[in-house]
Amino acid sequence: MARPNRVWWLLLLAVPYFINLGASSIWDINEAFYVEAPREMMEAHDYLTPRFNYRDRLEKPILSYWVILPFYAVFGAGEFAERLPIALIMTLTLIVVYRLGAVLFGGGAGLFSAAVLATSFKVFWLAHRSLIDMLLLFCVTAALYFAVLALNSNEARCRVYYARFFFIMMGLGTLAKGLLGLLIPGAIVLIYLILWRDWAAVKRLRPQEGVGLYLLVCAPWYGAMFFRHGWSYIQFFFGGHHIDRFLYGSYSIARPIWFYVPTLLGGFMPWSFFLLPALVYSIQTYARGVLNERRSLSFLAIWFSFIFIFFSLARAKQEEYIFQLYPAGALAVGYYFGRLREQAATSTLIRRRWLIFSTILASALFGLMSTVYWHIAVKLFGPQYFFNWIPTIGWTLAAILLLWMLVLRRDHLIFNITAGAAFFFLIVLTAVILPDCERFRPVKALSARISAEAQPTDLVGYYRLAVPSLCYYTRRPIFEVFAKERLESILCQTPRAFCVMEEKDYNELRRNGLCTLYVWESRPKLVTTLKGFLAFWQSGQLPNVLLVSNQPPGVK
Repeated sequence: MARPNRVWWLLLLAVPYFINLGASSIWDINEAFYVEAPREMMEAHDYLTPRFNYRDRLEKPILSYWVILPFYAVFGAGEFAERLPIALIMTLTLIVVYRLGAVLFGGGAGLFSAAVLATSFKVFWLAHRSLIDMLLLFCVTAALYFAVLALNSNEARCRVYYARFFFIMMGLGTLAKGLLGLLIPGAIVLIYLILWRDWAAVKRLRPQEGVGLYLLVCAPWYGAMFFRHGWSYIQFFFGGHHIDRFLYGSYSIARPIWFYVPTLLGGFMPWSFFLLPALVYSIQTYARGVLNERRSLSFLAIWFSFIFIFFSLARAKQEEYIFQLYPAGALAVGYYFGRLREQAATSTLIRRRWLIFSTILASALFGLMSTVYWHIAVKLFGPQYFFNWIPTIGWTLAAILLLWMLVLRRDHLIFNITAGAAFFFLIVLTAVILPDCERFRPVKALSARISAEAQPTDLVGYYRLAVPSLCYYTRRPIFEVFAKERLESILCQTPRAFCVMEEKDYNELRRNGLCTLYVWESRPKLVTTLKGFLAFWQSGQLPNVLLVSNQPPGVK
């Protein structure tokens, strides 16, 4: 495929990430911080220390907030201005993955890899709600791309620039999410060099100059934070949110060591099943392949394995922690399908058995998704909703076509069908379904009621329901309470307070004889957890979120 055509394909892959950027309200929890914090920084004219809920927020570095500030200056503070840079960063990441795949395995594999990444469900989800994870993904992927160029370029002058950009991107990654921006790409490249015993290649990276560039990028901000907040900031950020998280699981829920196996299988859908044939093919190719291809495959293996093993050993585990291995998985699957297309005429049954197995699983997944989506959409929107049919028909048709391609031995078309079905669903999801789901997302509407009714002296917050976007929509400090005794103190000792909570928690408070509470408004809440989904599947009823006060409506 000619390069101009590949550019158009890359731009097409990015389309779902730009549709209806401002149509959905804030996705709690994480997105709220990156919508509200830059607004508060602008309001306070303080562009050094991140702020949230009108207090310093020292948990995360500064780069995510700095990225948003220019967009706020142009478009004003809001969901669109916060999500536009995420979409642009996602587009840049797709370009980097394409170029990296082209360098390692050829242009066709690069384009397939970009398509895999663009249509992976977890990538799509985070690219609509988590700037910090997308920013780190870009920095890590770009750093590894420049490292590959520096190690493989035959032009000495180009190697210098590539090596410099390798360290610059690690510096930006450190400004995006702390030491992970240095550790992940640095460890991957170091392990790769040790594996191949390529000590001469170390000079190509120019580490002495690179360390200076790295510090030049990230050290000024950390130094300024040290001078403003003292040693306590260093202890809190690097000690508490790096070392303690890894060793002791601070600020996290305890999870088993195998936690990331189902996390990866679910997040990398619909491509998860194709990781297996890609792995088998890569091992076979490595055993008999030429040197350059073996080095490229080992680089991907180190990238994928290091992140998976490192975070599996960490005591603190979150789904997003292994997000940086998704480009490696996409490159592996893209490489496999690129070679499959080249060798379509020579495929044998033995070489096809893993593909057959994975395609049958993918077909079953599509069939299951069509059934599940139909039942959910009917319960949510009613049987007359037109878009009950579109994704259902699309997934069903894709499931049938995948099996039919196996029968016809058109293995190279399996990629087209899988990518096409996922891309079509993402378009429908962003264009129609997510905007229609806003009726089941209560925080923005309840915040509008609070803003219309609350006086400056009233207290506002939430109870056992993490909705920090309440701070952005009400433009006021909020309280966050999870202990019943603390809530009782607020409601019973404050002249008037507003609290957002789920109906089940409200009923529990009433049974326990808390001071008189009044429900001002009730709205259904879209479920986003497996437990909530299973409950909705059985009952057909969404949980209600209430706006509760210790004073009845009309009393100020």
